[in-house]
This record gives sequence, C-alpha cells and structure tokens, in this order.
Amino acid sequence: MGPGKVKKSLHKRQYGLIGAVLALATVAVATGPFTASAVAVPGRPDERGVKIATWNVDWLATPGEAQAYHLPDDIPHRTQHDWERLRHYASKLHADIVVLEEVGSAADVWALFNQGEWWLFMPRHTTGQNVAILVRRGVGLQPQQLGDVEALGRNPEGTHPLRPGVVVQVGGMAGGFTVLGVHLKAGCPGSVRTRSNKACAVLERQFRVLAQWALGQQAQGQGWVMAGDFNRRLAWGDPLLAPLAAGPLKLTTAGMASPCRQGERFIDHIILGGAMAGRLKPGSQRVMLYRDDPPGAAGGLSDHCPLSAKLLPAPAALAGLEATPP
Repeated sequence: MGPGKVKKSLHKRQYGLIGAVLALATVAVATGPFTASAVAVPGRPDERGVKIATWNVDWLATPGEAQAYHLPDDIPHRTQHDWERLRHYASKLHADIVVLEEVGSAADVWALFNQGEWWLFMPRHTTGQNVAILVRRGVGLQPQQLGDVEALGRNPEGTHPLRPGVVVQVGGMAGGFTVLGVHLKAGCPGSVRTRSNKACAVLERQFRVLAQWALGQQAQGQGWVMAGDFNRRLAWGDPLLAPLAAGPLKLTTAGMASPCRQGERFIDHIILGGAMAGRLKPGSQRVMLYRDDPPGAAGGLSDHCPLSAKLLPAPAALAGLEATPP
C-alpha cells in the first residue's frame, strides 16, 4: 500500500467500524473516535512515556533451525522477500519495548531488528520456539534480565516443553517496572473453563503461575506489565483472569476485537498490574496490519499482527522534570 494508506479504528465487540484516519499501516484499538500518530515519537520515555508492543512472528526460524529442532512441517517456509517484509514492518513499530513470540534464535531476531539499537533478552534455556524481549537503547531505559518463569514452560503430561516466561526489570528515566513476556498453551481460547480439556487444564495452571508471580511483584511494591500471546480471548469475568485481579489490573484489550482476526477478540494481550495499572495512555492501543502488501500476499509474514500500547510517564519522573530549571 502506498503513501496514502488509511488507518482504521479497531472493531468493538459488536464489530462496528468506528472511523478512519490517514496514517501509517496501523489500526487503533479504541472505544470511539481517536487521534493517533504512528510515526516515531521524539523525546525520552520520562517525557512522553513508553510504547510497548507484542508480536507473535509465527515460527520465525531458518530451515536449519527447523531441522535441528524437528519443527512441524507446516510452519512457514519463508523466502528472502518474506524476511525483508517482516523487517519492514518491524521498522514501523516505533516501540521502546517489544515482546516477541515464536522466535527460533537471537540471529532470527537480528534479521528483523537492528542489533545496535536494541538490547535483547531470551530465556536461558532456548528451544525452537521462544519468547524474546527487546528494549530500545539510547532512550534512557535501563533493562536487566531477571530469572525466567520456568513454571510456565513445564508440561509434565505433554510430549514437549512449553515456553518459559522471560522477565526484564526496566529502570531508568521512565520509572521502574517489570515486564513479563509470555506465550501460553494453545487449545483453550474460549471463556468457559473445561476441565476435561487437557489444554484448558494446562492453561489454567499457567494462569495460576502468572497470579503467583504478580502477587510477588505486588509484595515488592513493583508495577508490572505482562505482554504476549496468551492464546485466550480474555475478558472481564473470565475465571482464568480472576486470580490476577487480586490487585490493581488493566486489561488493555478488554471489550475490543482484532481486525487481524476478522473481528474475533484478542488472544494477544498487554496487561498492566500494580502501580502500572493506571499508566495506560487512553486510546493508545494499536494493531499494525500488513497493509503495505497486496491482499493475499502476506502469507509469509505472520498469522498475528503486532499489538501495542503507550504507558504514561511515571509520576515521579514528571515531578522531576517539573522541578528541573529550564
């Protein structure tokens, strides 16, 4: 799609189209008309806040990795052009923090992102499909990787391990908070818990692990962000979400549907908790569609679209700015 691309607002639950504005190839998640900018925002996170994105890149792996890890035969077999298109869309995210899912290796990440511009954090024990967290350099953020949430990767009744959570403490000018990148068990997307469904039992256990982790953060007075592919159409009232709501919680996709999935509710989410629950910039949620490629030509990209949101600056950071002489 050319320079005159149209940015459309995300469908609400009733799947009605809200409006459209001219911009880059992103789609807004909003409850009404919105103003938005999809271009890189100048300034430091302490002045403008932090933009965080999550993107399941759909088995991002080279043929050699696919063979070494015995990955399924039906994963995307990408051409060089496909990799170049993925890199093109990665350059349009304009995020400060990016959580990726289904990454084969660090080399695959650097095929999409410029290594000199990012810190990269991956699980200590990698498999053929990993969570990765990128934090942008040079914007005042100070990341440090903490221990992985290994319990999310345990699958005692399955034939293969699942994906552990990746945890990064983000300090610096934006105010401190913790990011947990996740990719949870597939096979239980609905709102009704089915104990006879093995996938639902695993997913329920994983949500209990998330709740325990969140309680630990809360006990330390630490605000937190969970981002990734939850493989669950989360909504208020979902019994799996209830344990997380023991403290302040913001489900940024609540009541929204994804244009990337023909109006279905999201399975990718950004969840804010603790001191971060009140730091969502209203109306900042976005979904980037692959609008720069002709219809039907995006098959080698991903079956997920990047989801992003902006976090307001920490009150302490703003207070520091206001106290600084001009």
